[in-house]
Amino acid sequence: MMYILRGDITEDEQATAVSNYKAAFEAHGDVTVDEWGKRKMAFPMDHAKEGHYMIMTFNSDTPTLSAVENQMNLDSQVLRYMVVRLEEKAPVAVT
Repeated sequence: MMYILRGDITEDEQATAVSNYKAAFEAHGDVTVDEWGKRKMAFPMDHAKEGHYMIMTFNSDTPTLSAVENQMNLDSQVLRYMVVRLEEKAPVAVT
C-alpha cells in the first residue's frame, strides 16, 4: 500500500498516523513501512503542494483491509492511497 500524508502535519502527527495504520495489520504478520520523506507533488491535492510518501508492505485479510481503507477515506491527513497486490515470487530453477 502506498499512501501520502499532508505535507503540513507535524512529525508527531505523522508518527501517530503511521503507527495507527501499521497496528491494524500487525495481527496478520510482519509489516514494513518505508518512509520516502516529504516530496513535492506534481499537482496540488486538496490545496497541498507537498506530501509525506509512505510505502507499507503487509499480509492481510479482506475485512481488515476494508476497515483500514474506510479509515483512510475519513482521515483528513491522508491525501491519497493505493493498494497493490504483490505476486509471490516463483522459485528459480537452477540448471
